[in-house]
Amino acid sequence: MIIEVLYPELGTLYGEAGNLIYLKACCPDAKVIETNHKDVPYFVNHDVDVILCSSMLERFQKTAADALRPYKIKLYELIEKGKVMLFTGNASDLLGQYILREDGSKEEMLKLFAYHTEIKKRINSLILADFEDMQIIGYKAQNGQIFDSKDFGFLKVKGGMGNNKEDSNEGIHYHNLFVTYLTGPFLPQNPLFMKYLLRLFNRDDTVAFEEEALEAYENSLREYTDPAISYDLIWHNV
Repeated sequence: MIIEVLYPELGTLYGEAGNLIYLKACCPDAKVIETNHKDVPYFVNHDVDVILCSSMLERFQKTAADALRPYKIKLYELIEKGKVMLFTGNASDLLGQYILREDGSKEEMLKLFAYHTEIKKRINSLILADFEDMQIIGYKAQNGQIFDSKDFGFLKVKGGMGNNKEDSNEGIHYHNLFVTYLTGPFLPQNPLFMKYLLRLFNRDDTVAFEEEALEAYENSLREYTDPAISYDLIWHNV
């Protein structure tokens, strides 16, 4: 099994390195390829099983998009073939049309999907959502809102904010591409989704530290579904 991590040197924020750590713990035979933004991605000339890309400093988003742009056709071909990919945090913005900055400037992204991102006040929010037959929990800290993404919603939000204040969908799901602003990290917090991914890999769906992971998830889920919990957004300028 081959896991490619795109551009970790540009920033892995909000503990998202935990996604790779947990994925590797669940698939101990996996080989990890970390691709620098100055290098040709491994997926261009080799088979991979999963591609990960996570949050980066906002000033590096254009750098990441420019680095990946020469290979976007190959990337989209892999998406269409059902290759498993997980883009988390503001790596979500890379696959859209553009980022509209607060000063009115636009930064062109990869334009693989119709959505775009508008930078507004930073949002911190807990999230409770549904995906297929499972409940997803997590946390998001984002400085942008995604618009025009209605066709490919990933999570159906029950608590917290979706892609924007009017959209109850969170993230993008197309074939086996999963795009979400949830950080935290996402995979260890959601062992049922990790099981789902393992089945996509045609592997046994027993997750690492299964008893402890499921117990922690159930404890968190009780808190997230407590009627007393507040999902009010926290807005602040940065």
